[in-house]
Amino acid sequence: MRRALGSLLPGGGRLAPVGGDGRPRSPRWRVPVQRLLDGALSGVAASCAACLATGPVVWARFGEWAPPGILATPLALPWVAAFLGVGWLWTLAPALVPQGLLALPAHGLVALLEGVDTLPGTPLSLPPRPLALILMGCGAALAAARRHRYESSPLLGRVAALALGLAHLPWALAPRDLEVVALDVGAGTAVLLRAPGGGAWLFDAGSRDRPGVATRGVAPLLRRWEVGRLVVVVSHGDRDHVSALPWLLERWSPDQVVGAAPTRPPEPTGRGVERWAHGAERWAHTGARIDLDRGRLVLPTRGPWGATLLRGRPGEGNEGSRSLEARVPGARVLLCGDAGEQGLEDLLDQMGVTGGSPEPPEPLELLLLPHHGSSSAHLGRLLDALRPRRVWVSCRGTPPVAAELERRGLPWEATGEGGALVWTARGPAVRVP
Repeated sequence: MRRALGSLLPGGGRLAPVGGDGRPRSPRWRVPVQRLLDGALSGVAASCAACLATGPVVWARFGEWAPPGILATPLALPWVAAFLGVGWLWTLAPALVPQGLLALPAHGLVALLEGVDTLPGTPLSLPPRPLALILMGCGAALAAARRHRYESSPLLGRVAALALGLAHLPWALAPRDLEVVALDVGAGTAVLLRAPGGGAWLFDAGSRDRPGVATRGVAPLLRRWEVGRLVVVVSHGDRDHVSALPWLLERWSPDQVVGAAPTRPPEPTGRGVERWAHGAERWAHTGARIDLDRGRLVLPTRGPWGATLLRGRPGEGNEGSRSLEARVPGARVLLCGDAGEQGLEDLLDQMGVTGGSPEPPEPLELLLLPHHGSSSAHLGRLLDALRPRRVWVSCRGTPPVAAELERRGLPWEATGEGGALVWTARGPAVRVP
């Protein structure tokens, strides 16, 4: 592996004793520089070999890896060596080691790793692939790297390139129709949409009682869809709608961020605040955030479908929530935030649903009820005005409005009772296996 990497450098990674001008190079600087270069190449080679050896496990178990980690490992070795040396000296003779000197290598190591963590591709999401294919690619690459040069093992190199190339090519087919998935996140909301040519849209991602919304819910679906373009829409900044966003924003850089910014930490103290602040900073630097005070805003989309952001009234909290309307020819979907009182009343007015409207709007194929199906004095007007053909509720257990929906004869499903749900524009709702 070390010689294979050296072959990529001029002169095979060896400093010639004579320079390009024909003058001999002094061994006083050539030898130390050569040893430093050899050490760096050996460190990178060992890191590459370790990545190939652990690649199948990391890919299959975690579904992501960080390419800059190949360089981070050898760069961290001097700091680790310094920390161990100072630590042993402090253990044997504590009086000879100042307290500041003991902490210096640790601070340097942490600063290095934090700096690497800000680089692009840390981490990089990997799509689900057969373990046999990953083993073939990584194993062939390791076997080829054991030779002095890749040219001496062309068959192994081709097998590795073919297997790893196939593993990185997109396998997922684009959807033929609008598809909506409501994940079971307990007391919270996380809904994903995708349409032909439109990438994926994430409407809220949070929970109050389930910490694995990002790692066990949203991320596996995004990997299975092999999302290349992502748009994030946030109804409002409460924890049960945004708690998973910091983790997700580190792995998928959205093309657009729409709605509220995640500004409220999920925990009062400790590491949660640091994680939340880091995610909020990424959100702020992702791009221009699209939002509105009230009314309707048509959002830019790709493909034969449209999306509209709706908001009844400005302000933070539930009543300032945004809603998302998605349309394809012959079908309409409305995903509501948590506005259930005056904010919902204003939203219906903004949508043109007033008491004197001669014609109600076209029926909805699917309605995600606001505020997790909580009882509201405006629920009757909402259902009468929008006339949904199917109602979803993202909640824990049975929603409070279940009896009213049954009385009206509306088909409804709740994530708290049946798990995650899937709806497509030209098919009935089905359960996620």
